Amino acid sequence: KTESTKFVLQVLTAVGENRTGASASIEQQVMLTNPVLEAFGNAKTLRNDNSSRFGKWINVHFDRQGTIAGAEIKTYLLEKARVIHQTAGERNYHIFYQVCGAAAQHKMLSDLGLGDPKIFDYTKTCLVAGNMDDAKSFDRTKQALHFIGFDPQSQQNIFAVISAVLHVGNLKFSEDKEGNAVMAQDQHLQAVSALLKVEPESVRAAVCSRIISAGGETMVKPEDLGKACQCRDALSKALYGKLFDHIVTCVNNALRLKGAQVTMQVSVLDIFGFEV
Repeated sequence: KTESTKFVLQVLTAVGENRTGASASIEQQVMLTNPVLEAFGNAKTLRNDNSSRFGKWINVHFDRQGTIAGAEIKTYLLEKARVIHQTAGERNYHIFYQVCGAAAQHKMLSDLGLGDPKIFDYTKTCLVAGNMDDAKSFDRTKQALHFIGFDPQSQQNIFAVISAVLHVGNLKFSEDKEGNAVMAQDQHLQAVSALLKVEPESVRAAVCSRIISAGGETMVKPEDLGKACQCRDALSKALYGKLFDHIVTCVNNALRLKGAQVTMQVSVLDIFGFEV
């Protein structure tokens, strides 16, 4: 279904030779949403090296001349559980391996604390996907982000969140005498703190305790080891989910209608359980 969607979009964007520069740009941007959404929403599974783990509905708008005037993308049901756990032989989302694989060639990535995917709990289950070159795929993803409209600082912020998710997954805990979770003060906590621009103590408090409000009073209750681990993983899923939604919002802003009168709309659905 994912590959069929690409072919359908290629047909829809092949609209003749008499195109204005603005129209050509929109058509290219529509096609360049594919490598971006695949990087952040696709993963290797046991059956498919590039399986889409979310649903998308793409509306392509045409003007009176039959050229593309704009587009919009709606996404559904991102598999956030994959961020924290993968079945043996399956991988996390491509973007995690892309930034790790390209860290040696891009100082910006290494400065964000990215490196060998073997050192991260969220990526070490399976490291390769067929003949996919993760470093080269990162370059394509970065180029697509640039063309769609993400400036260098926006891209760095995106990759910082990706790094933060990986380091959150490596946060470790022990128990004190009362059975409460105690977060290790190691390089991963320092990395999370720096990447998310919060104090280490704030990270520890958010993950290792909860606030209970009752009768107009509030109290802080320490979490046990199991609950702290659950909170850590919930934080990772929330961060990635918010990042994915942010990217889709920015893509839609780049593809939105620029004042042209729409005479026709074609929609493409790519979601599990249905064919295009």
